[in-house]
Amino acid sequence: MRRILISTLAALLLLPATAAAKEITKVTVCGVDRCETSRDPVLLQGLMQGGPPTTPPERGGVVRVRATVAEPDGTVITHFNSHWVQKRGVLVAEDGTWMQMPDDFAVVMDKIGSTVELLPADEVFPAPAPAPARAPAPADDSSFPWWLGAVPIVIAVGLAIVRRRRPGHGDAPQTA
Repeated sequence: MRRILISTLAALLLLPATAAAKEITKVTVCGVDRCETSRDPVLLQGLMQGGPPTTPPERGGVVRVRATVAEPDGTVITHFNSHWVQKRGVLVAEDGTWMQMPDDFAVVMDKIGSTVELLPADEVFPAPAPAPARAPAPADDSSFPWWLGAVPIVIAVGLAIVRRRRPGHGDAPQTA
């Protein structure tokens, strides 16, 4: 029993340590004039956890938020972008989801956002394109009777019935 316990512990010590999860390692906030990079843990955690969904607000000035996702060794895996509507305290993700962010996140974002010139909201969120014009409905042309479309079907069914009833077509042979 003791030998099994020692073998198990030795095997566990020889196993490689589990890899740490990929995480957001920095956030770059950009305005019209320049960008600021931050590694503030409040921002990093806020972007990883998000906030409750909310409806799009009346738009105010906006900053672009670019998050860098990296391995623990610093190898960059990907980036994702979102936008912070500073006066409303909401973030819109790349997929269009609007989130009400926690107060501590908003305080840090507002502090960084105050160091850059805000982007005009209409440049970041252009007005939706007008809906395409619908093609006019075809005119109701009553000159062609609707029932004429059924005539070929009626003829085909009638011919099939007549062929089946003819002697020598499917009937049993007659005996004399």
